[in-house]
Amino acid sequence: MEDYASTDDDYYCGDYDDEGGSLVGFEDPETEFPCPDEKGPSSKVITKDSLLAAQRDDLQNVMDLLSLKEQHARTLLIHYRWDVDKVFAVFVEKGKDQLCTEAGWTEHFIVKINEGQSKRITCMAHKCNAICDEGKIRNLVCARHPDLAEKFDRFLLESYIDDNSRVKWCPSVPHCGNAILGCVLDLQVHHTRGTALLVTVVGDIQKTKRKT
Repeated sequence: MEDYASTDDDYYCGDYDDEGGSLVGFEDPETEFPCPDEKGPSSKVITKDSLLAAQRDDLQNVMDLLSLKEQHARTLLIHYRWDVDKVFAVFVEKGKDQLCTEAGWTEHFIVKINEGQSKRITCMAHKCNAICDEGKIRNLVCARHPDLAEKFDRFLLESYIDDNSRVKWCPSVPHCGNAILGCVLDLQVHHTRGTALLVTVVGDIQKTKRKT
């Protein structure tokens, strides 16, 4: 797995030229809008289908060149503002590893956290299933999106319940927000007159706890 905790000296991100803001290669003569007082190419209106095709072409180009999965290619293109030429330029000048710098990994982590995959975020390299270090994930994401860092930690806490045979969410309705710890084989919750009666069966021993 590439080093995703590179230093600032290793980070490369050239300037992005967005003066034109136009998309080239999708022309519709009937919907051409010349830019006033400017010489050169005019702006064009492109359809939704053309947008989808353009996105697919950009993704496929990056996937083919760098042998990346679609979601990883999308992460890089989002970071480089969908400038395929910039992605290729960085690849030629710095090599494939440079595309997985701190900024690229941050984008990758943000996407995965938003997808609810905090428990097992894998390396973005092709066919690499290594699990990323949660400390580095937290540090990189927190620098840009503190709220996402909190979301990441919440998902990790929830995994302690979701993936733990000894801890289960309380099945009360409405959900009380609590969990139950123990060698629980069976659990019943009864709510009567504002009081939650937890009946936990542990082996042959029945334990009852009353909550107000």
